Amino acid sequence: MIRFQQHRFYLTLAFCLALFASGINEVGVIQGWQHDLAVGLSARPAASDVVIVAIDERSLEQLGRWPWSRSVHARLLDKLTDAGVKAVAMDIFFIEAEQDNRDADTQLANAIRRNGSVVLPLILDQNDTGGLSLTPPLAQFASVAAGLGHVNMHPEADGVLRGVYLQAATDGLHFPVLAQALLNVKQQPNSNSPPRPSDCIAETLQMCDYRLIMSFPESAEHFKKISYVDVLLDERVSQSLRGKLVFVGMTAYGLAPRFTVPSFNRSLSLFGVEFNANTLKALQNGFAIAPLDARRRMLITFALVFVPVTLYGLLRSGGVMLTIMVFSTLSLAMSWGFLKLFSLWYGSMTPVVFLLISYPLWSWQQHKIAARTLFREKESVNTTLHAIGDAVIMTDVQGFIQFMNPVAEEMTGYSLKQVQGQPIESIVLLKNDEQRDMFPAIRQSLAVDNNISMSKPQSLINRHHQEYEVRIVANTVRASSGQITGMVFALSDIGEIVAMSNKMTHLATHDTLTQLPNRTLLQDRLTTAIQKAERRNTQFAVLFIDLDGFKKINDNQGHNIGDLLLQEVAVRLISCQRKTDTVARWGGDEFVILLEELPQDTIIIDISNAIIQVLGRPFNLQEHTLFVSPSIGISLYPKDSRIADELLEKADIAMYQVKKSGRNNFCFYSPDLSKPVLGTALPRL
Repeated sequence: MIRFQQHRFYLTLAFCLALFASGINEVGVIQGWQHDLAVGLSARPAASDVVIVAIDERSLEQLGRWPWSRSVHARLLDKLTDAGVKAVAMDIFFIEAEQDNRDADTQLANAIRRNGSVVLPLILDQNDTGGLSLTPPLAQFASVAAGLGHVNMHPEADGVLRGVYLQAATDGLHFPVLAQALLNVKQQPNSNSPPRPSDCIAETLQMCDYRLIMSFPESAEHFKKISYVDVLLDERVSQSLRGKLVFVGMTAYGLAPRFTVPSFNRSLSLFGVEFNANTLKALQNGFAIAPLDARRRMLITFALVFVPVTLYGLLRSGGVMLTIMVFSTLSLAMSWGFLKLFSLWYGSMTPVVFLLISYPLWSWQQHKIAARTLFREKESVNTTLHAIGDAVIMTDVQGFIQFMNPVAEEMTGYSLKQVQGQPIESIVLLKNDEQRDMFPAIRQSLAVDNNISMSKPQSLINRHHQEYEVRIVANTVRASSGQITGMVFALSDIGEIVAMSNKMTHLATHDTLTQLPNRTLLQDRLTTAIQKAERRNTQFAVLFIDLDGFKKINDNQGHNIGDLLLQEVAVRLISCQRKTDTVARWGGDEFVILLEELPQDTIIIDISNAIIQVLGRPFNLQEHTLFVSPSIGISLYPKDSRIADELLEKADIAMYQVKKSGRNNFCFYSPDLSKPVLGTALPRL
């Protein structure tokens, strides 16, 4: 009878866990977290013949305000044509005629025709019906272009851009993504393009239901960039592009948005042209993969959880752990096999996590079975309790210890002979004061209930001052008349599970390199600061810090020195903070400091000056003496905004003003950017 009930329990448990695991694995956040972990551990796209001609700040300074005349772009294309580039993707929208110089459009069209390998982007906008509408380039340019490609970016719910749709279609026309259109121009023999996507509906414009996810580099500097003005004015630079695949696009702050992408050990954001270049590299080198369809994902996840949990009723403790290890390894191996053999993505962490969760449930069920067996088969009690892998303590109805198994002896530090007749609360010592009254409360609860399972882990300190994280399950021992004759307590050592949970929480909220709070934790604290300031009618400040000269050090001395420098910068920033402040790493060489509880306005200026002074001291790293300086942008709540994202954005804008005004200073955000408040007394709120 007991064995039949045991099989029925594990069958029910297996079905429920498998059903829940297959459902939760389809949650976008879970899929994104697993993908980001895999991206961080996978290889990066190898170096290729892709070059970005960047419309950067220096080009804007020399060629004037944007937009430039199309005659300038015509000159650039002629330079690229003379240099003999393979193909060119102009990540610039040409959808209307130039009003001031009609001849400029003709010049650009002729330059596109002469080159013969120019690809232009399409604009896809959401219309009133919820679909997508198409805005192609000016017909004068589209008719002479070698191809057209869409550049739609689709970040996921958490704001992270992980992939790209391979094609879009409307009215029977199919448009590839811009990177694929560039590869199609020359029919690149080395491109490792994925299979063709599923068919699209011809009557309406839509993104085809075929999405690629890919790996990303560790920094935007992975891409080779050449300034637009250098290609235009320096013959040697333009000639160096011979045989290259060229993207022309925006990298100047303020002219183009940046997209957050997953990357290992850091938070990385890319401009659209950098993302397109990464897409091209992924397609060339086979790092673009298609997600396994949802139905197959759910079926595989269900099977990987259901089968092993169903077997638990037939196995002992060692066999259960072995089964968990085997099926966890199988899950990871399947994910690797799909990726390597079929270029398909399947996130394997969900079944692994649920298999780990199933073990304490199995253990709890074993404790229940053991407690029932104690009453029915007293002659085999010692054998049974000695075989259980968790600590078991039996007491009388008053809580005085009668029996402990060897695991309980090891956990408490006492032998059974030493503790017989002692109250359990004097032997099983719990760390927190509120936990020390737990056993009397458990005894009272057991009098009206058959069993108690403490869901919250408890901290046990044994005789030798060793600490265990345990989960406590308590049950009554009853006579055939139903009268309670004793109690049995099972203590499961869950230290490894708690440690793993704490580690995963820390990894999710802290930057791996500097151990500072990451964007996720900063956003949470910023939201809390806004709520607190609204209740108390107080103010706070956001400092956006960028390191001047870091890029040069990173390029010249290498990423190892760069990482050491970032770690030392984090230590120095922490030395400037108060107990109420938060120092976070935003990404790359950017940091953010949240200053709360500001009784005086001058505190912001004092802290900003302290940061400038402490970061201005030399950094001695591995026989290198290095110098950086901070550019600090400051936004104020509620003066500048009451919204978290806007406060960060305005602090970033103020930081950029410091960059333009000579660096190594701080600046308060001002709506009038022509009159930045640089390194002066704080304006009254």
